[in-house]
Amino acid sequence: MILGMTFSLLEYWATFSWFPLSPFTVISLEVIGVIFLFILLVVIWQLRRILPIHGVMEFADRVGVVVQSLQPRGLVKVNGEIWRARSVDRQAIAAGSEVRIVKKEGMNLLVEPVQDPD
Repeated sequence: MILGMTFSLLEYWATFSWFPLSPFTVISLEVIGVIFLFILLVVIWQLRRILPIHGVMEFADRVGVVVQSLQPRGLVKVNGEIWRARSVDRQAIAAGSEVRIVKKEGMNLLVEPVQDPD
């Protein structure tokens, strides 16, 4: 892209031309290209600053939905992913219930039922 912008400027000032370019076309394309590159660099810079969250606290205090009833083990859907889970106090939790993730142990989640504020 940068080479294309440079060659288009050189094409305008060259003594011969493969195709005619007006100064307005060359300058407007250069400005649009510079703006695009600037926006692209800003977005890339902002994305590099976001730190990924991994480890034990990755799902802490998130809420999920029970897919397969926990008796005390089953499946829970969190953030669009299905995880193996176990209830903290080893009680049964029905499918469709909301649970809060307490922590992650390896590839399993420890969950507790969400208490209604009533």
